[in-house]
Amino acid sequence: MADGFSREISRVVAGQLAEVAGYESVQDSAAEVLGELLIKYITELSASSHGYAELANRTAINVHDILLALDDLGTSVPELQNYLSSLTTDDNTFAHPLPQYPIQKPGRKLPTFQDKKETPPPHIPPFLPAFPDKHTYVQTPKFPGHEQDPAKQTQMVQQARRQAEKSLVKLHYSLTNPGQQGLQDGAPAGPPAAAAGDVATSTPTHASRAAKACCEMAAS
Repeated sequence: MADGFSREISRVVAGQLAEVAGYESVQDSAAEVLGELLIKYITELSASSHGYAELANRTAINVHDILLALDDLGTSVPELQNYLSSLTTDDNTFAHPLPQYPIQKPGRKLPTFQDKKETPPPHIPPFLPAFPDKHTYVQTPKFPGHEQDPAKQTQMVQQARRQAEKSLVKLHYSLTNPGQQGLQDGAPAGPPAAAAGDVATSTPTHASRAAKACCEMAAS
């Protein structure tokens, strides 16, 4: 909404500048282009001024920043002053007063310790925002079914580790014995000995080495 309002104001300014220059009328397309150029010029001027302010380790722009930005854009300050002095009061004013824009909504203010009539800790001033409700930081809701006994927690971790080891052993067996049936529960963990001439099964592959390394990491 602010962008549309700015464009309309720039079109009005372009029309007034054309009237001051001696034109009796201006086409809508020409006023639109002049308004866009005016917005672009003001945007570049503001960005350059802000850059000079940051270069001087300041957060606010002063007159010196604007003068340097005008010089970068090729605008002569004496000529600009002469042009402004040539304008009358009717030339550089709007027919209707302009409201302040963009409208900035007030930010949400958090209640302080004074507002909530609470006593803060000794190291916190009372004008600072108060703590949130205690249920948000004193105790976090627990996951349903979470085991609290440390011994049972250790048992569950060991059971999950044994299950992971069993899965890795099955993976290792299937990789080293691609043509045979998968390893059944209760079967020996190690793969059967390969025949003397069976080079394909006796030579470990990269995948089997990776599975074996995973088994050793899980066991440790």
